[in-house]
Amino acid sequence: MSLVSRMLRMLGFKSYVKIPGKGFDDLTHRELASMIEACLDGENSDFEYSALYEFTLMKYKKEHLENARRAIMEIQENCKSPVEYDGFRTVEGRKALRLLMEEWRR
Repeated sequence: MSLVSRMLRMLGFKSYVKIPGKGFDDLTHRELASMIEACLDGENSDFEYSALYEFTLMKYKKEHLENARRAIMEIQENCKSPVEYDGFRTVEGRKALRLLMEEWRR
């Protein structure tokens, strides 16, 4: 971890992307799939568990990233229920995210 990264962490800043030199606006479809996997299965070597949630908060200039954000947000909205407001945590939401993850890994 670089000195700057350590200093930012000490100040309370969190990096959700663990891939050196990458940010949300640099991700490929394969990396987006890895981010979904981190959300579904727990933190992995590339992303923090909550990276998927943070990814959806921004808008992106790159078309594939903005389309990905919209697809992920659609799952979040369509799969939530009166009992579970987080669509990613429902059975339907998890299935939809896994399908998206598999599609982006191809």
